[in-house]
Amino acid sequence: MCIVPSIRLFLLCFFLFLLSVPALAQEQRRIVFRDDFSNNDHAWPTPSNGADKEEVQDGVYRISRTGINSRFYWVDKAPLNSAENYSIRARIRQIGGPTDWGYGLLWGVKDAQNINATYITSTKFCNLSRWYNGEYKAIVPWRKTDSVHPQGEWNLIEIRRENSAVAVFVNGGFAAYATVWQTPLYGSYIGFAIDSNSTIEVDSIIVEQWPISPIRIVKDADKVGQRENLGSSINSEYIELMSVISADGKTLYIDRRNSPANVGGINNQSDIWIATRRDDGTWNPAVNAGYPLNNTGSNSVIAALPDNNTLLVANHYNPDGSSSGAGVSLTRRIGEQWSVPENQTISGYMNKNQFATYNLAPDGKTLLLGIEDDNTLGDLDIYVSFLAHDGTWTQPRNIGPVVNSIGSDFGPFMAADGATMYYASDGKPGYGSHDIYMTRRLDSTWMKWSEPENLGPKLNTSGWDAYFVIASIEEYAYMVASQPDAESDVFRIKVPPSMRPNPVVFVSGKVLNSKTKQPVAAHIVYEILGTGSEAGKANANTTDGAYSIALPMNERFGVRAEAPGYYPISEELSTAAMDSTTLLQRNLLLTPIEIGATVRLSNVFFDYNKSELRSDSFSELDRLVVFLQNNSAMTIEVSGHTDAVGNDAFNQTLSEKRATAVADYLMKKGISPKRLRSKGYGKTKPVASNSTEEGRQLNRRVEFVILSM
Repeated sequence: MCIVPSIRLFLLCFFLFLLSVPALAQEQRRIVFRDDFSNNDHAWPTPSNGADKEEVQDGVYRISRTGINSRFYWVDKAPLNSAENYSIRARIRQIGGPTDWGYGLLWGVKDAQNINATYITSTKFCNLSRWYNGEYKAIVPWRKTDSVHPQGEWNLIEIRRENSAVAVFVNGGFAAYATVWQTPLYGSYIGFAIDSNSTIEVDSIIVEQWPISPIRIVKDADKVGQRENLGSSINSEYIELMSVISADGKTLYIDRRNSPANVGGINNQSDIWIATRRDDGTWNPAVNAGYPLNNTGSNSVIAALPDNNTLLVANHYNPDGSSSGAGVSLTRRIGEQWSVPENQTISGYMNKNQFATYNLAPDGKTLLLGIEDDNTLGDLDIYVSFLAHDGTWTQPRNIGPVVNSIGSDFGPFMAADGATMYYASDGKPGYGSHDIYMTRRLDSTWMKWSEPENLGPKLNTSGWDAYFVIASIEEYAYMVASQPDAESDVFRIKVPPSMRPNPVVFVSGKVLNSKTKQPVAAHIVYEILGTGSEAGKANANTTDGAYSIALPMNERFGVRAEAPGYYPISEELSTAAMDSTTLLQRNLLLTPIEIGATVRLSNVFFDYNKSELRSDSFSELDRLVVFLQNNSAMTIEVSGHTDAVGNDAFNQTLSEKRATAVADYLMKKGISPKRLRSKGYGKTKPVASNSTEEGRQLNRRVEFVILSM
């Protein structure tokens, strides 16, 4: 069935409207050129040249080419304004000739020597190129593009410019990416390209333009301090490509490229260098991290967890520490050394881009990725992946168009609050080729984000700005920036509160054996009380037991330490009353599993003077159930204790009822009553003085004692 040209054009416009990104302010778009080829009023070239044939007929522009070279056809009818965004969309198909020869769109044409072009082939490939003063440049070499339809079928090709990004889409699927600097508008001509011995048809073309949106700048961007080059202790005459700051601001991990002091030497590979900060705020000279973090491949730190004992590093490693290809790996501190990084498996992982960036959120179980797959809005997009129970990572999921653009969105950094993310993009209104933006996570799905805000012209430059990191404990941010006539360096910048992450509570201390007070190499988990949901994890140092975690505000947490041979002790910690970044010291005492050992159940709660268990006790008691199930021969005594305030008889009865309530819960969960004994001791066994509220709180407790095993 034949569709008349006017109806066909209407349907095309409607279809393209549905494909448009919502944020593009449709009411501001204006059509500057369109043609449905119902006639040749726009004077498309139709020369007669031997076997070549060009004609506008039957609602199509038909071009047959027999020469040995590509040929271009254009009209000077689309006055593209280089200061605005634009979209050029055409419906084209190949109806004859070799399927692996290209055809496509031209734009910004001045003459045959100055042209931007994108080609597709019927074998599902696409490229992006330009000619400048007759010199050819392949901006995006031929690449597989599954959205291209085969010969004989229509393809909707779109060139779209948004802010500093220019992207090619074929039938709605992303195909290629460049910047406005790579594809300047040499002139205002638009047209078509065709390789030799081919025939194509075009049945419509539409050109639209719309204003670039105003830059959305973060509050108080004018209060950003001056960039401070960190000097020769951190920077070198070589390339400092990326830096990661520890959550406490005391350690800087640097990605240094091309240094002869690198393990790989001067071979365009990078090594990890580490610098520590002195008490006066200056930095000790960076030193090469050495084996096993560095090898002859490309090495860099991607994220440092708040525990100061866990790093996410780039690429995969063999068991001997040598390089084994692309990916990400986790390494843990063993004393003053680092373990051979453990390769991470990401389910369904795909990256069609030559680059990738990663970041590990402070909870240790959320991975952010800057990659390109079949669902990207443009070039690199930011995705999220979660740690599964088997230690692998879930298939990455695109976090959506609020954060991502048709351009290159990469270098995510999640701050210690677990909510504030910084990243680089050229697809949002900005000041240079790539700017740094800030957005905040709005819920637990990781799919809802605040509108990204540009960090402003004092921080962003007219060049390439990326890899912004900040320690929540201080007012300085760190970033890498290019310099005129020099390699990129690491800078620090003082930023106002509006650019900083939300306040957090840093809890640090040591995990110790409760009897010997010797350090324990424990795994630490913190969960939200009431829901039992795990909020994050960390590791204690294997040598001294030191650990550190960062907790968000306005929650009640249970902080639990686990180690083989010990009962997993849990401590309650509330951040509800805190409104600024706070440092807390808290040692965690692990009780060895042995007859006579006494374990306090810290996160078992009762209302005042009552014996009914509160629901936020259940996660603690459920862990005790699992512990007893795993130690099936063990018997225990559950004991209740009170402080010395009030009537002795009442306290004795209350302690007995509370101990019984815990034992009853365990029996309801399947623990045999033969393995349980409950007893109340009232005020008779204090562990602290009853003269202070702190002491009385310690005395009000429920414990269990291991009787046999």
